[in-house]
Amino acid sequence: MAWKTEVNEVSDDIIDGLWSDDPPLQLESVTKIRRITSQRDISCVIRSGVVPRLVQLLKNQVFPKLQYEVAWALTNIAVDNPGVVVNNNAVPVLIQLIASPKDYVREQAIWTLSNVAGHSIHYRDFVLNSGVLMPLLRLLYKDTTLRIATWALRNLCRGKPHPAFDQVKPALPALEILLHSHDEDVLKNACMALCHLSEGSEDGIQSVIEAGFVPKLVQILQLPSPVVLVPALLTIGAMTAGNHQQTQVCISYSTYVVHLLDFVTKQQNALLYTSLNLFFSV
Repeated sequence: MAWKTEVNEVSDDIIDGLWSDDPPLQLESVTKIRRITSQRDISCVIRSGVVPRLVQLLKNQVFPKLQYEVAWALTNIAVDNPGVVVNNNAVPVLIQLIASPKDYVREQAIWTLSNVAGHSIHYRDFVLNSGVLMPLLRLLYKDTTLRIATWALRNLCRGKPHPAFDQVKPALPALEILLHSHDEDVLKNACMALCHLSEGSEDGIQSVIEAGFVPKLVQILQLPSPVVLVPALLTIGAMTAGNHQQTQVCISYSTYVVHLLDFVTKQQNALLYTSLNLFFSV
């Protein structure tokens, strides 16, 4: 394509376009930068010093297409350079965009935030402390952003040391609804979020049990899909690491887990074997 030879570096024309007061010219320059980052040539974008200007343009609420292109470029940058996104104060702006009326802007903002949070516990806690959770949870009731919002929630719950449970506990009601989804990706990520919440402390395990998740997880175990079964098993297995009473709650459902053995044998899925062995070793 012609643009490959035109945007192999951040040229003066691109930089001039970014600083222009002409929105179409801004969009043209941002799109070229996004294409550079999509080619994984991100270092030249960072070296050019344009990221602060990108964050400024991200605030342009009257031009959602521009916001989308900027967020996409930041998504690519955040994969290996989350600190660049954080240090240029993009996270608060991205959190505001979670409430954008445009689906495509919301999704791209969430994707960027998830890339930042998923990089390390330091950045996970930074994104959580910036107030991402409640705006994100409101999106879990919208079909258009369900997959990516659930994936982002999983990233916010993962990592050791675990996030403070009180900080992520508000996600439990939304996760209960997500476990009724028919979308395998949503179920997988919701189960893994629960698994991470159950790994942190006995208080976390107790909250998950009291919210009634164990019977629903057992129902999920009856689905003929390793994509969903493994996260569900891992979640139940994480809860068996709690105190004696918590372990007994999980063990009381062991007869249902036995029904998985025939499926596991047919699938010859090593991870399922491992998960079941962990469960029955309790």
